[in-house]
Amino acid sequence: MLLIAEALLWLIIGKKYFELTDINQLHSFGFASLFFASIFNIFVVRTPTRFYKQPIGKNLLIAISADIVFACIILSIGLPGFTTLPLIVTGSSLLYFALCSLIINDWVKIKANS
Repeated sequence: MLLIAEALLWLIIGKKYFELTDINQLHSFGFASLFFASIFNIFVVRTPTRFYKQPIGKNLLIAISADIVFACIILSIGLPGFTTLPLIVTGSSLLYFALCSLIINDWVKIKANS
């Protein structure tokens, strides 16, 4: 439920402040939201303690980093089915979901487990 609320809030912010009104831009924005929310969620759900208390495996970190780079490239240059997004929108989406997952969602996870 928390991820849905965060994504909905980000959609409202995107429409209001980034002035995303084109349906194709909203599709790409939705992809960015779903992708970044899920990729950072991996850090949170992989351990019952704080995400930073258990080292992240080298292979997992490489795979996640490569996925993030690939998604940013897709959103920046566009591919069939993806409309390009301004770099500020992609970067802000990345930062927003990183902060939501690594701070808010991790905190909620700890409180729910105690």
